[in-house]
Amino acid sequence: MLTHRLRDSLAPTVRLVATDLNPGMLAFAQAKFRANKNLVWQEADAGTLPFPGSSFDAIVCQFGLMFVPDKESAMCAARQRRT
Repeated sequence: MLTHRLRDSLAPTVRLVATDLNPGMLAFAQAKFRANKNLVWQEADAGTLPFPGSSFDAIVCQFGLMFVPDKESAMCAARQRRT
């Protein structure tokens, strides 16, 4: 899981926001991690991300984009949330 690799590779002070459209998948992934104030789990649709512009320094996606019907809109939404 990408979130696990990032959490292990980055400084503990780096804040990660892990998203998925499916609440069940979020719960499954969250159960694999111990509580961490710098790791936030958020239900989100890639096409209408619920974050203000310039919220993130980097945005990564492991498998989710293949399930998004409108990939161009999703990429635009992600780009707008990057600083």
